[in-house]
This record gives sequence, structure tokens and C-alpha cells, in this order.
Amino acid sequence: MKGWLDRVFAEGFAYDIDESGPKGLLGGKKAVVLQTTGGTLDQDYATEGAKDAIVRSMRDGTLNFCAMEVLAYKTFYAVLSAPQEVREAMLEEVTGVIAGLKL
Repeated sequence: MKGWLDRVFAEGFAYDIDESGPKGLLGGKKAVVLQTTGGTLDQDYATEGAKDAIVRSMRDGTLNFCAMEVLAYKTFYAVLSAPQEVREAMLEEVTGVIAGLKL
């Protein structure tokens, strides 16, 4: 998803660069990121800073770079292997994230 956003949020649309550096052009726009993974947090993403790198690259390297306000960022881990009741709890959590937004 991030690769697609990086191609779509192109120079001249999402940001410009001049002699003073880059300037985001999507100020006033808001973003909510609800991300899913196949791997677990403990075994696949918590080690070596992978979790933080993924969040930083999307939040800071794409959305904030383009001057967007990130209202919420939530990652759901091991979705494919999670039991049905865990996936249902994840959906409830999504509902809570959306309900808590200050638009």
C-alpha cells in the first residue's frame, strides 16, 4: 500500500520541492491508517525495530511529509492466522477507533 501511495502522492500533487526544501500540499486533509499483517507482533515485528520502521515510513515518510494529519494509526497483527473470535474483536476495535475520531 505504501508503495502505491508513494507513486500516487507525487510531486506537484502531494508535495513540492523548491530551494527551501519540500513542502506538503495536502494540508487540511486527514488520514486514518488501519493496517493488517500476516505476522505476529512478538515474533515478526517487535524485534529489530521493524514495527516502528513500518509505522514511521507510512506516517512520517508519506502522510506527514505531504502535510496530512494522521488521526489514528492502528496495526492488527497475524490476521490470517487469528481465530474467528480474535478477528471479530479486531473489527470491534476498528469500530472503536472510528467512533473516537475527532473530525
